[in-house]
Formats: sequence, C-alpha cells, structure tokens
Amino acid sequence: MTRREGVALGVVLLVALAVRVTALFHTFGLSATVARAGNVVLGAALVLPIFALGRTLGGARVGLLAAAIAALYPNFVAFSHYLWTETLYSLLICTGLALLASSAARRALWKSLTAGALFGAAALTREVGAVFPLFAACWLLWLERSAWRRGLLHAGSFVVVVVLVALPWTLYINGRGEAFALLGRTTGMNLYVGNAAPFVPEPGAAPVPPEEHFYELGSNLYERERVAAELAWMAIRERMPAWPFEKLASELPRTFTPTSFAVRRLLVEPRPLPESLDGTWAYRTRWTALDARPVRIAAAVTVVGSYVVVAILGAGGLVLAQRRALAALFGLFVASQLLPVVLSFGLSRFRLPSMALFVVGAASLVVCGRSDWGAASRARRGAAIVAMGVMVVVIASRWGAALDPARG
Repeated sequence: MTRREGVALGVVLLVALAVRVTALFHTFGLSATVARAGNVVLGAALVLPIFALGRTLGGARVGLLAAAIAALYPNFVAFSHYLWTETLYSLLICTGLALLASSAARRALWKSLTAGALFGAAALTREVGAVFPLFAACWLLWLERSAWRRGLLHAGSFVVVVVLVALPWTLYINGRGEAFALLGRTTGMNLYVGNAAPFVPEPGAAPVPPEEHFYELGSNLYERERVAAELAWMAIRERMPAWPFEKLASELPRTFTPTSFAVRRLLVEPRPLPESLDGTWAYRTRWTALDARPVRIAAAVTVVGSYVVVAILGAGGLVLAQRRALAALFGLFVASQLLPVVLSFGLSRFRLPSMALFVVGAASLVVCGRSDWGAASRARRGAAIVAMGVMVVVIASRWGAALDPARG
C-alpha cells in the first residue's frame, strides 16, 4: 500500500465516522433510524479495507474478489443496519490491519502510528479489541527481527499510540475510586455469565441463569461487577485443569454456529406488530410475495450456505497463502477475538469481524488456490486440510441451530 492509498483509506474512514457520529445526527436529529443509516455507511466502507487486505495478500484479483464477496455477503449486509458495534469495530480493525499488512512489504513508521490510532479506537468500541494490539506489537517485532532497533521503534510507537487513544476513557471510568477497569464495567458480568453455573435459590426450585442472577449480586454496578468476577474466577479454579478444554469445546461451536440474526428474522413468521413480539423481529418486505414461506426459507438457506462456504474456504486459504507473514497476522487477529470468547461466552455475532479475514482467505483460495497448493510444503498442505476440517466439525456440531428461528 502506498502512502497515497493509505491516506485515502484514512480519509474514507474519517468521513464515514463523521457521518456516523456527527453529521447525520446534527442534520437529521438523534434517532435510531439515523444511527442505522450511519451504520449502513460504515458497512459499505468496509469493502475498501477488505480490498486492500486481499490485494496485499494475493494481488489485485484477490482484492477485487474479496471486495465483491464482502459487498454481497449476507451477514455483513444484514448486520449493517443493527445498532450493534460490530460494524464500526470491523471497519476500524480491517483498516488498521490493512496498514499493518502493507508494512510487511514496505516499512513506514506512519503506518504503525496510524494503525495504533485505529486499534485504540477499536478497543474503545469493543473491549475485546484491547487484546489484539499486544499480538500485533509482537508481530511487528518479529517482522523486524533482523533490525531489532527499528522493530522496537515500530512496535513501541504502535503500543504508545494505542494507549494514548484509550487512556482518557480508562481514566474517566476509574475516576470514582472503584476497582480498576481497563475499558468497561462489564468484564465481571461476562466472566460470570460464561463460567458460573445456574443459581438454585432453594432445593427443588427452578435454576436462575447467570445472566439473570447477576443483578442480584449487589446493590449497584460496581458491587455486582466485583462479586461476579470473584465468583467467576472461583468457578474457573474449581474446573481446572479441564476448564480450558471444556470452554473450547463449548464456546467455539457457539461462536461459529451456522446461524445469525438474519436467519432468525427470515424464519420467524411475520405477524401484526401488536399481536406478537416475535412478529416484530421478522423481516417484512414491500412485496408480499417475498414473504411467502418458501421464499424466506430459500433466503435463510442462502445466508447459512454463504457463511459455511466462506468460513471453510477462508480457513484453508489463510493457511495456504504464500505471504505467510500476513497469514500469521490474520491468524493472530482471529486468535485474539477467540480468547475473550473462551474466557467468557460465545455468540454468533462475535465472529463478524473475523469473517472479514475469512472472506479474504476464501478469495485467495479461489484465485490462487492451485498455485498456493503447489508452492506449499507438505506440512502446510496438511495444516490447511486440518484447518478446513476443524471448521467443518465446529459448524457441524451445532448444525441443528442452522435453521432454528429461536437462535441467532
């Protein structure tokens, strides 16, 4: 990536952020509809860094195919109008990754500094984003292993910028003298929900799920967070040494389960709004013919099928990619997103930022698969087959949820 291209990506991102956060609200007023429109802009802008990632990994054809897949990928399209943070987070992350990836070919300090600012903003958007900068700093050091001083400069500058961007918010949320929190006050709750057993108030009574019982742990947020964290770590210690393996076996399938909010909304039967809460969740179209059950099922199958194909091909494509430094960077990002999931709990929407890289991997396999396979060692070919096989097993383990309208 040239300086001009990097600056162009940054300008696009800043414009998208301005539209999302300021311009739309000031122009059209504060409303959920305006916020959704802003998220649609961010979702469309995501195509640009995905193109840059694909081109850096395998050339212009890979970049164009990755951008085309991202533009049409049903879960990206569906999620862009939700008021979740994944769309903004994905844009920040992918733009930062595009800058770091271009560093593998041509070193430049401005890339590390700009990427640091983007990853700092991403960590403010979703707390799980605080993990990857540590992985990325190690990658930058490894990239410059033959010139360690330059590596220290790039990695150190990157980390400093990440910290400077996130620090004001960290100071703000710790201003009341409560227990230290890095970026948010929900860590204890997430650990508790993901690790504590359901609470049984008395023998024979119905168990209360941790996500509901959390609100009984204290009289205010700070007390609940403290007690929840203590109970969660206690539960983790009691399950050792099997805990990591149990969590991998339970949370990875939950994260990569072959369903999504889009599938759920397609399968729920549309009903008059006052009659059924489920009916308000269903998609509605202007053309009643599209609301026919067979059409909605076909659309849901398309959403599930596209996800399965991208996930499996993407896993193999990232392992086989000839630019192994970039494949390692992408793999580190995916690992950084799975670590908090294993610690707490998994949901299908948590995989959305990682799917941007699976899209790039899938495009790489389609365009360069034959040459990448020919250039790969026997070990890497085996690793690609294993990666695709693991993805198949993980998806198949919860296949019953694929077309279940009760899960999303």
